[in-house]
Order: sequence, then structure tokens, then C-alpha cells
Amino acid sequence: MRLPQRVHDISIKHKMMFCYGLLVLLSILALGAAFYASMQKYVYEQASESYRQTLSQVVLNTEYKLNNYDQLLGQFVSDSKFVGAVSFAYTSPGDYSFAFLNTISRYFEVGKQDSSIETLILYKNNPTLPESGDVLIDIDYIAHTGWYNEYFAQLDNYTINDYIALSKRKFWIVTDEMNRPDYRLAGETGGAEHARRVAIIKPVIYGYEKLTGVFELFVRYDRIFGDFAAAGAGRDDYMFVADDKLRTIYASAGSGAAVPGALTAALTEKMAIAGSGAAGKFSMKLDGADKMVLYERAGDSGWLYVRVLSYDRLFAGAKTVRQFTIAVGAVCLLVSLLLALALARMIARRLSVLSAQMKSVEDLTLDVKVDIDGRDEIGALARSYNRMIRKLRELVEQLTASQQTQRESELKALQTQINPHFLYNTLATINWMAMDGQNDKIMGMVNHLATFYRLSLNKGLPLLAVREEIRHLRAYTEIQKIRLEERIAVTYEVEADIESCLTLKLILQPFVENAILHGAERKAGTTAIAIRARRAGDDLVFEVEDDGVGMAAPPAAELIPYGNGYGIRNVHERIRLHYGPAYGVTIQSAAGVGTKVTIAIPVVRDV
Repeated sequence: MRLPQRVHDISIKHKMMFCYGLLVLLSILALGAAFYASMQKYVYEQASESYRQTLSQVVLNTEYKLNNYDQLLGQFVSDSKFVGAVSFAYTSPGDYSFAFLNTISRYFEVGKQDSSIETLILYKNNPTLPESGDVLIDIDYIAHTGWYNEYFAQLDNYTINDYIALSKRKFWIVTDEMNRPDYRLAGETGGAEHARRVAIIKPVIYGYEKLTGVFELFVRYDRIFGDFAAAGAGRDDYMFVADDKLRTIYASAGSGAAVPGALTAALTEKMAIAGSGAAGKFSMKLDGADKMVLYERAGDSGWLYVRVLSYDRLFAGAKTVRQFTIAVGAVCLLVSLLLALALARMIARRLSVLSAQMKSVEDLTLDVKVDIDGRDEIGALARSYNRMIRKLRELVEQLTASQQTQRESELKALQTQINPHFLYNTLATINWMAMDGQNDKIMGMVNHLATFYRLSLNKGLPLLAVREEIRHLRAYTEIQKIRLEERIAVTYEVEADIESCLTLKLILQPFVENAILHGAERKAGTTAIAIRARRAGDDLVFEVEDDGVGMAAPPAAELIPYGNGYGIRNVHERIRLHYGPAYGVTIQSAAGVGTKVTIAIPVVRDV
């Protein structure tokens, strides 16, 4: 026996067991993926830890510099002789000159000895102490600043403990303000006046009971943040420093001038959880890319130092590992595919034959037969499939005949229900008008009656144009208006571009008849009936709305019992049978208000 035939006789179970052997090769890919994932995790942890340590070192260096300047000012404000000289109430120029030359002026010489210090200003709160150039000036020059109003404007109710705490606080800000008298000549400009600087602020407190002045030491911006340039200045790696209110006080070139809104919200949440002195990292999407955010809040300044890095930069070291893993995985995948292809051809050849025959059945072509030999599961499946097709063919023939009969019977039943009652009332009206000699009305009524029955029959066709369905309905309502006179008022709103579309016939008349039965014939006065037809996307929507007696709880169309509601249920079931379950009739009603019937069918153009 040939090998292919032997394979055909083997069960699918054993064939699949053989195929599973190929998974051994695929396991190499799994190992490669696991290896790459572990290496990626290792690189991520190492890189993130390295960047975290770098950020911590930057924080330490910056805080160290700021603390040095703060300690420098601390020496001034803790010198009782200096504080006394600033606070003393002078009565003569000689007293002031002596104090200034021997005590006050020598402190301003400190700033001239350090190139990183731009200037040192003492804002005095002592009217008897005269101003001296632009280093000893009145405290009124800073009364408008935000930092003064935040830290020093509300001191009236301060106790000794409050003043002690105030003297120990550290006030470090970044500002472009230089609050001092303008000594420039008319027309003279100075470009450095609005340069950004780091300001170290220190209050001068006399006897822990009075603010007698405020020191402001301006440090060059680059001396504090110059080392940050090494941290990166691109969109994939940038740093910024923000104050306790997350206002940006430093930003590398790539990060712009402000903290991104999404990042601000994330940092605010982290700070609320961790509090001051917090440090950590988290991941988020910024500028359309996944980023890692490292942050640390300094304990002294309260500044938040943040570094944002893209994952591409973090995983730069894993590129070689990734390329090697991909190469090995590609080779293994290629070998596995070749082996799987050879086996699949052997197994799938007979299945392809069966599949092709099954596809031919999709359009209900049931005169097919699958010729597949073998004693395995595929052969058994082919024989069962042939038996199933034979049974289906018989059932489809029976069902087709049954559905056709049912459609014809339902439509005839609807027409049979409509015609006798309607014809009886119409003929009775014609008889009454003949007795009264109303010949013109009789002619109009007969014409409408002829139009009504001609369109009802529609040459035996189930579909007609929307314009004809509306015409059929107009004939019906005109007859009813002659019979009921002023008891009904019918309006039509039909979009012109849908009049050529096709619809099932006799889908509107039962609802208008129902509106008349439950409106004009049960309600005093005139019943208004509105018929609308419009297009809504790919659907046609018909509405029949009346202001008759209405219903307290209208049932769904498919739940209306046979009897008086037969016509309504018949329309709903005909629509669903012809167009599918997505279409049909919806009823809305309220007792004493009226009823609105909505009919939805798909748009079908008349070819």
C-alpha cells in the first residue's frame, strides 16, 4: 500500500500528535522570547537605577550649593551686632555713618569676593536707616512681590515661636525681578535686569519680635543649574525642576517652558501620596510615546527634580540582544514552517476537497457529492456530509414550498380582512349619497375606490413604489374623509427623493384604519392623522401618528394577539419575513394623547 494511502488510514488524533512534535521547534522561539524579556527587564532595572542615582546626585549637588549660600546669609542674620546696627533707631548722621562703616558695609563686601554672586541686597524695615546705593534700600521696593506677600506680609500676630520658625526656614526662588531703584540715565538700557537668577532670601529678625529687614542674595542661574546640561536636552531625555506648586523654575532645552499638563496631574497625585522628601518613578505616555518619569523632592528647598526618559533610550543597550533573538527566532520559525507545510499538504489535501464542496453549498446548491476514500475521520466525515446534504436538500424543498404558501396566505388573509368591511361601509356611503343626489362626490368616491383596489391587487406583485403606496393610502383616506366628513384631518409629509424606492404593499393602510377606528369613531371632535415618510441612512422610515384615545401600555407588534390586531401583526411579520429581524413595526402610545406607529424597512431602489 502506498504511503499516502497509509497516511489516509491513520486517525486524525495520531496525525495531530505528529504535528505537535513541531512545537518543539517553536519552543525555541518561546525560550528566545523569555530570554529577551528577562534581558530587557534587567537592562531596564539597571538603566533606571543608574538614572535614578544620577538624579539623586544632581539633587544633592544643587541642594549643597543652595545650602552654602543660605548658610552665608545665616551668618549675617545671626550676628547680633549686625542685627542691632540694622534695627537701631538713628538720630544723627554720625551715628549711622559709624554703624555703616564698622558693621553694615563689610557684609556687602562678601558678594564681591564670589563671582557666582551677582548682588546682595538688604531691604531694610527701619526708616531711620538711610538707603545706600542699590544694596541697602527700603523694604517698600519688595512689598509688591509675590514671595514677600506669601512669606512676610502677615506677621502682625506672630509669637516668639513663630519668629523662631521663620528665621529657620529656607526661602529659595527663581526670579527675573531685580527690585531696587533705577539709577540709569534717560534712554540708557540694561539687558541683564530681567535675566533669570536664583534668589536666596533670609529675614532679619530683631529679638524674635520684629522683622527689621530681608536679605536677598542673587546667584547666577547657570551656577546652580549649569550641571543639568549633562542630563540631556532632547525630547527623549530631558529634565526640569519645579517648586512646591509645580511651577517650572528650570527646564532643559527639549522640555519647553512648562511642565506638561498630564505630567503635572500625575506628579500631583504621586506627591499627595508620598509627601515631602518623596522619590520614585513611574511610566506614562507623553507626546505620543511611552516615557519613564524619575522624580525626587528635595527636603530643604521643597523643589521637585524630574527627569523624563523615553523607553527607546532606556532600552538602547538591549538592541544587540533583541537583534540576536530575532535572528535565532526567524531561523527556527522558517524551519518549523517548512516542516509544517510538508505535513499540512498531506493532511489538508483531502480536507480541501471537502471544504470546496462545503463552500458550494453556501448558495444552497445542494446537488453535490463528496468523493473521498479512506477509513479515517476525514473519510467518515465525507460520508456523513453526503448524508446531511441529501437530508438538507429534502428539507429546503419542503421549507421553500411552505414559506411561499405562508406568504401568499397571509397577504390574502389581510386583503380578505380589509375588503369586506371597508367595501360594505363605502357602498353604504355611496348609496346614501346617491339618495341625496351628490353625484360629484359619488364619482370621486368611485374613482378612489377603484384606485384603492387596483393598487391593493398590484398585479399580484408583493412590492410597489413608495409613491404608489402613498397613493393607495390617499385613496383610502379620501374615501374615509367623505364618509366621516370633518371627523378626521389627514396630512402627508413625504420626502420626494424616496418616492421611487420599493416597499411591501399594504403596510400603511392597517395603521391608518386603526387610527380611524380608535380615533374618529371613538373620540369627539376631529382626529388628526399625520403620515410621514423619510430616509434615515440606509433605511426608510414610515410614521403614522394620531391624537386619538391612545393606549396606556402599547404592546410590541409581535405580541399583538390575532383578532382585531391581525392586520398590524401581519404587517410586522411580513416585514421581518421579507427584510429580516432588524426591521419591523414599533408602537408608542399614551392614553388620552394618541398613538405613533413607526415602520422601518431598508432602502431598495426600483431598477
